[in-house]
Amino acid sequence: AEHFPHWGVVYLGGHICSYDRKKLSSAGNCLVQAVSVYQTHAFVIRRCVIQELLRKLRMGFAADAAIVSWVRSAPARCFLFYPQQLLQQPGGADRWKDSDIFR
Repeated sequence: AEHFPHWGVVYLGGHICSYDRKKLSSAGNCLVQAVSVYQTHAFVIRRCVIQELLRKLRMGFAADAAIVSWVRSAPARCFLFYPQQLLQQPGGADRWKDSDIFR
């Protein structure tokens, strides 16, 4: 927050479609600006952004669409840890998933 006081969203994972490759922080932080992140399941949303997201939800936006709409309106306020800091399991039919409990 010190280096990017106007941040709005930080993605904690996902696949990058496009981003600014320049490291945006010093002090050892690994952040890149991230506008097009797909297949993300976790992110941090700043409190000041919540009211805008709620407004979009009340207008009928789906949750994902509300977030994407906000991100596109404020690309300089969106970041992603890179390289990603969360463990990501490899894909494939043999990987563990919720539906395994029904086998």
